[in-house]
Amino acid sequence: MVGPDEMARRYCGLYTPAVADVLDEKGFRNQVLPHAIKPLRPGMKVAGPAHPVKGAATANERIEYYQLLVEALNAVPPGAVLVYDCSNDEGCAHWGELLSNAARARGARGIVVDGGVRDVDRIAALGFPVFCKFCTPADIRGRFRYVEFGLPIRIGNVLIRPGDYIFGDDNGVVAIPQEVAEEILAAAEEVVRREDLVRADLQAGVDPWEAMLRHGRF
Repeated sequence: MVGPDEMARRYCGLYTPAVADVLDEKGFRNQVLPHAIKPLRPGMKVAGPAHPVKGAATANERIEYYQLLVEALNAVPPGAVLVYDCSNDEGCAHWGELLSNAARARGARGIVVDGGVRDVDRIAALGFPVFCKFCTPADIRGRFRYVEFGLPIRIGNVLIRPGDYIFGDDNGVVAIPQEVAEEILAAAEEVVRREDLVRADLQAGVDPWEAMLRHGRF
């Protein structure tokens, strides 16, 4: 059994294309989040079990909307990655620097937002990994409400359940079913090992077809 800190460290030592390839090979072909979701700054990586939150657009502003947000933050398991399903809303920033501070203080490793973010420079200075679709200064007040947390969500074609493993880097974000997270990790590490051998052969001038046949990767 791999501990949570070691799991996160080992995933962050990989790259998402290798993990996505293994997921495909194992029959999990709908695990890559929409390509519009990218790291807020190049070089950001995040790995950890998902803590899903769902929201939707609104024209109202009510205090109970923020109460549910606070409940969602207080319920973040240490080492988890927040994952926001914003119901395709593009009218505001669904995340910002103050929320990043609150989430980090509660032990979250980062957040994946299927929506918008603001306070970009402050988040970058904080070093909290944030993945999102777009940036905007527009506030959520009177534009967005929180609906529920701790339940399965869907982003694009990807079903994300509480505890499913999230891994993001400069290439994008993948969601790994929690029951196979360790298996996928070990297999992806082997893929990276073999790709290193292929790379060394190619740099030495070995014919690409021969390198592929030798190592089974290309």
